[in-house]
Amino acid sequence: MIPIRDIDKVTIVAYSTESKVIVPTVTGSDKEKLVAVVETLKAEGVTAGSKGIQMAYEIAKEQFIPGGNNQVILATDGVFRLSSKDRKMISNSAAAPDQKLVLSVIAFGDDEPALNMLEGLATIGGGSMIKTNTKVEAEKALLEEVKMRSRR
Repeated sequence: MIPIRDIDKVTIVAYSTESKVIVPTVTGSDKEKLVAVVETLKAEGVTAGSKGIQMAYEIAKEQFIPGGNNQVILATDGVFRLSSKDRKMISNSAAAPDQKLVLSVIAFGDDEPALNMLEGLATIGGGSMIKTNTKVEAEKALLEEVKMRSRR
């Protein structure tokens, strides 16, 4: 089960050749809908990771909750290009005192260049890197990440 609380807000953005909002912002009480969507996601196309991250950050800033656990969680199975401008945006967002956003990464697979790049993203995003090869491991690690960063 997706480890979110009823009071949490979730938006799912997918990126392959293009980035798009798969689930507009819903509360955690819509777990069944979220699980159904997550179950249908699969890797395909060219990786437009930069566009996906930009879109996720725009939505996170629109939905920002002062004093809340404001995170962008990137789940991916590979490497993608990320401009220095995007890296700076991630770093600045993690350090912003008034609208801090944390980037955590769930990485599937064993590709060393991808894992190194993703770990670097999590570091500049002020979040955690979760390496996994199974859905069950990812859910368990994500639950711990959410608990660790939640204030209530």
